[in-house]
Amino acid sequence: MTAKRKNSNSNEINNTSTIEAPPANTMPTTATNATTTMTTATNSATAARMNSGTIAANNGPSTPAAAAPRREPHISTSSNGDDETDVIGDLVGHFGKWQCLMTMLLSLFQVPNTFHISSPVYQAISKNFWCRRPTHLQDLPVDVWRNISDSQDNCFQANIDWSQLPNDSVQLQPALQQLIRQQQQSYVNLPHEPSAVSAFQHYVLSPLAVVQNESRIACTAWEYDDNDNLGNTWTSQWDLVCDKEYFKNVAEMFFLLGVATGGILSGYLSDKFGRKKMLFISAVLQTIFGLALYFPKSLEMFLLLRALLGLVSVSVTYAGLILAIEYVDGKWRTIAGMYNLFPLPISYMLIAGIAYLTQDYQRLQLCIGIPGIFLCFLW
Repeated sequence: MTAKRKNSNSNEINNTSTIEAPPANTMPTTATNATTTMTTATNSATAARMNSGTIAANNGPSTPAAAAPRREPHISTSSNGDDETDVIGDLVGHFGKWQCLMTMLLSLFQVPNTFHISSPVYQAISKNFWCRRPTHLQDLPVDVWRNISDSQDNCFQANIDWSQLPNDSVQLQPALQQLIRQQQQSYVNLPHEPSAVSAFQHYVLSPLAVVQNESRIACTAWEYDDNDNLGNTWTSQWDLVCDKEYFKNVAEMFFLLGVATGGILSGYLSDKFGRKKMLFISAVLQTIFGLALYFPKSLEMFLLLRALLGLVSVSVTYAGLILAIEYVDGKWRTIAGMYNLFPLPISYMLIAGIAYLTQDYQRLQLCIGIPGIFLCFLW
C-alpha cells in the first residue's frame, strides 16, 4: 500500500509539472487546431445545406428559399431608355418591308367600311316634295297646286273632290296666268299670301262648282322634285316624309344595332378561329350585304340588311386593326394602328364625288359595294 501511494503522488507531481510548464511549441499547434476546426465547421455547414436541399427536393418546397428564382423576360431598350421590343418582337422582327406591305393592305379594308357608314348622308337626304296632283292636273304649276289645294305644309290638303274639275286642265292655264299677273302687282309673296290663296280658290274652284269643305285631310301620296340633282333617295323611294320621316333614323339605328352586336361577337370569334379568317369571312359577307341593298323594294327588308351590314362591318374594322398591330412590335404598334385608319378621310372625299356622279341611292349603293369584291382576293 505504501508503494501504491508513492506511485500516485509521483503521477500527480508529473501532471502538475506538465500543466504549469507547457512546451515551447504549444501556440503554433493551437493555431493549427483552430484552422482545422473552422474548416471542419465550414464543411459541416455545406453538407448540412446540401442535405436540407435534398430533403426539400424530396418533400416539396416548404420555404421561399427552396423556390427557383423567377426569370425576368428580356426587354430591349433604346438609348434613351424607352422600351422598343419584347420577346415576340425579337422573333417577328422590326418594322420592315413585309410589315409595311401588310399594314398598307390591311388599311384598304377600311375603305368599304367608311363608304357604308357615311352613305346615309347622301342616300337619306331630304328632297323637295308636295302632295300628289290628280292625274288630270299634272300640268298645273306646283306653286299653283299648293295654293288651290291649301297644302303649303306638304302633309295636308283641302278636302276637295278633284274629280269634278275638267279633264283638260289646259283650259285653266290662261285664266291662272292672268290671275298670277294681277296678283303679282298687288302682293309680293303670292304663294304664301292668305288672300292670294283665297283668290285662287274663288276664281278657279267656285266657278267650276267644286264641292269643298273647311276641313283638311292628310296627303296619301307625294311627288318629288326631279331637278334637284339628288335623284332617287330613301325619302322618295318609300315616301319617308311627314309622319314617316322618322324611319330614316330607324334605318340608322338598325345599322348601329348591328355594330353593337358585332362588336361583342367579333372579338370572341377572332380569338377562337383566328383574325385573318374572321377578317375575310366578314369581308365576304359585307360585300354580299352591301350589294344586296341595291335590290330591296320593301322598307322592312332594307332595314334587316342594314342591320346585318353593320354587324359584319365592325368585325372587318376590329379584325383588320388588331391584325395590323400584332404584325409589329414596340413603338411601331401605335404607328401601324394610326396608319390603318389613314384611308378614312380619303374615303369620305371619294363617296362625296361618287354620290354627285350617281345621284341615285341604288347606283351609289352598287358603287360602294363593288370594291369589297377585290379585297376578297387579298387572302
